[in-house]
Amino acid sequence: MTRHVPVLLAVLASAVLLAGCSGTGGSRAAPTPTPTAEPPAPSPTAHRQPDVPELPPTAGGTRTLVAVPLREAGSTVGTFSARAGEMDVAMYCTGGSLTVHIDPVSTSTVVCGTADVTPVLNVLHLRAAQDVQVSVDAPPGVRWNLRIEQ
Repeated sequence: MTRHVPVLLAVLASAVLLAGCSGTGGSRAAPTPTPTAEPPAPSPTAHRQPDVPELPPTAGGTRTLVAVPLREAGSTVGTFSARAGEMDVAMYCTGGSLTVHIDPVSTSTVVCGTADVTPVLNVLHLRAAQDVQVSVDAPPGVRWNLRIEQ
């Protein structure tokens, strides 16, 4: 029986060696991928801006002078009459910088986040009643909404 053990080991070793060889004599290496001319397109959600929520309800005792639903890029908002006293300007924005013109009262540049929504609340003080013209300058891709109350 001790004689059969070396022979059995030699047969098993031969079987293992033969199993690793192919009968075709060629190489079985995995094919290398061919480089493409263009890199793959980024995922459409890779640079997706966050959703801009609606502005919260107006505060009690105030009146809305102008409300602008979600817009992209710049826009002329309009003209309205404002009383003397405080005027609240509320805004959400995302996607880059924009400039809010409230002529003749104020001009403000806002840097809006690109990965999040930037909330803005400015309180302006008007010394006298006056007509106010509102516009927003923003490049394409900047999204915002706006409400002015008094």
